[in-house]
Amino acid sequence: MNIFYRLGLKLASLVTIALWGYSWAGDCASGTGAGIQFNYNADESVTFTNDTSRTVSSLYWAPREQAPIKCVCNGDSLTNEVWTTVHKLEKGETSVHNGYNLQFYQISNIPVQVSSVLTGISPQTPLPLTNYINPIERATGFCNQGFYTINRTLGMYFSIYLKIDQPMAGEIVIPPTHVFDLQVAADQPPTSTTPVVASFWLSGRIVTPQSCQLSSANNIINFGSIANGELSLSEAPAGKKITRSFEIQCSGMGQLVTASLSLEGTPHITNKQALAVNERDDIAILLFNGEKAIAPVKPGDSHENADRIPLMFEAGRGRQKSAFDLTAYPIRTGPSVKPGPFSSQATVVFDFK
Repeated sequence: MNIFYRLGLKLASLVTIALWGYSWAGDCASGTGAGIQFNYNADESVTFTNDTSRTVSSLYWAPREQAPIKCVCNGDSLTNEVWTTVHKLEKGETSVHNGYNLQFYQISNIPVQVSSVLTGISPQTPLPLTNYINPIERATGFCNQGFYTINRTLGMYFSIYLKIDQPMAGEIVIPPTHVFDLQVAADQPPTSTTPVVASFWLSGRIVTPQSCQLSSANNIINFGSIANGELSLSEAPAGKKITRSFEIQCSGMGQLVTASLSLEGTPHITNKQALAVNERDDIAILLFNGEKAIAPVKPGDSHENADRIPLMFEAGRGRQKSAFDLTAYPIRTGPSVKPGPFSSQATVVFDFK
């Protein structure tokens, strides 16, 4: 409600009214010349369950770093600092978090959005700020040669919220990103020509700690005794085989995250599709998932083009458990095989997308 007072003055003679200048009026700038740049290097770990996004909060741009602000003044009275933020990113989603109606801004080329809240001053206010009057941090002191300078720990005033647009796998790298600028004026709104007091930049990475492991400690396939006639020479094995099912326990698997596995082991010297055995080359082991051959990847080599076994997760089990079948065929690599034991090993390598 606006209340207006009318005051009638009847002057019988000439009266001069002097208005003494005890208020500020003008732009503010960084006391160091160029606007100070606040950089936040995010290194955050997020976990997805069945949600389609996650918001990370309680991050501050620079909690203890001070920024001197120099404002035009013409007196030594109290004044208001008027703040406006100029955002450098395209607007994204709006959503409510911790009671705040947050406006997010989309970081280019990655599925991450950023928002900020003015939390160091009461009342706490989501950005953007337009002609925001600082209600508590009123500056006091003396106007010195037309300017007043005060230190503000601006970085701790702004908390950061990050929204990941979709469940992710592995990590997302945030390149150095100019998020917003802060303009300040004294007793008047900042304009397009008001200097930038501080710039706020974000960089870093976001990691989702997805992981899977075999549930059982007994991961041995034991062929027992094998007669020479049970060892096929063909790559389409017709001899002895053993099929085992392996349970997998995972964590951090969201609805849109997929996982697969490949096998890492030493390929046989003459048959790269087969797994070599220890200390002998007359036997190798072929591995299949159903009808699909799974060739071993040599340790140290890339798994990018490896044969993969896709993992299926059941919604009813929280999408954290899966299983896969593996069929192993021992084969001979020559016309005959020496009697004696053989052994080999392979490592399960998981890939998340």
